[in-house]
Amino acid sequence: MTRGIAASLAASVLFAFLAFYSDILARTFGGWEIFGWRLLLTFPALTLAMVATGRWPRVIRFVTTLTHSWWRIPVLLTNASLLAAQMMLFTWAPGAGRAAELSLGYFLMPLVMIVIGRVGFCESITRGQGIATVLALLGVAYEAVRAGSLTWVTLVVAIGYPAYFVCRRLADMASSSALWAEMALMVPLSLAVVGNPTALRHAASGSALALIIGLGILSAGAMAVYTGAQTWLPFALFGLLSYLEPVLLVIVAFTLLGESITAAEMPTYGLIWLAVLVLAAEGAWRVLRRKRRHDLWWPEMS
Repeated sequence: MTRGIAASLAASVLFAFLAFYSDILARTFGGWEIFGWRLLLTFPALTLAMVATGRWPRVIRFVTTLTHSWWRIPVLLTNASLLAAQMMLFTWAPGAGRAAELSLGYFLMPLVMIVIGRVGFCESITRGQGIATVLALLGVAYEAVRAGSLTWVTLVVAIGYPAYFVCRRLADMASSSALWAEMALMVPLSLAVVGNPTALRHAASGSALALIIGLGILSAGAMAVYTGAQTWLPFALFGLLSYLEPVLLVIVAFTLLGESITAAEMPTYGLIWLAVLVLAAEGAWRVLRRKRRHDLWWPEMS
């Protein structure tokens, strides 16, 4: 459980920085180029990470199972498509001034995942998680009523990512090995986008090469720890911890990308941030309670 929580927190920080990094890239590359290079460079970076952490034999075993589990191939193709759509949106939105809408989608996504975990997987939730879910639901409902509807950017994130994780879990492919296979399936798409002479010359000019290498390393690292968190944590807790990422995205959008929210939007973010505080308070209380129990059983030697 502890390593799952640590992986989730690390992923949130890396993804928030990646949003800022994508805005920097947008000054040199177009949206499709950023998307193509992210896909292409994430794959070798993820492969190196698998080798360095000793997980490469697991990748080989997973690929071998595909020869007698042919039904997993359509699932992999579906997951690869869902993941590619999310990666494209994430790299495009910050440079297009849609980072706040993107963050709202990430706020809504854990709520959808909590409902799925409770209803679809019969997972239990704590009192604090229930209170946080209600607060988040009120915030999202207010925004839906105020704006008349949620933007397509918000909806693609809120619905697409839960669909991706549900498919992975139902097919028993919630692992870094499956992620490697999904990224491998996306390589032809990345080559179609940036594998032409014009894009290659552009990438090789000036500091562009260093920028796209950094993009691959950041993306691979973030996706690896995020997938690890999804594997190691219950569905509901994984969803609730994911609230940190949109909080950080909002901070990036407002402090680094120059975006802002209106006074009418403040109740939405206020309720959702309050939900995050409830989760943090409950988590701190549980840690202190466990520490107190440990101290009672194992008193300090004087």
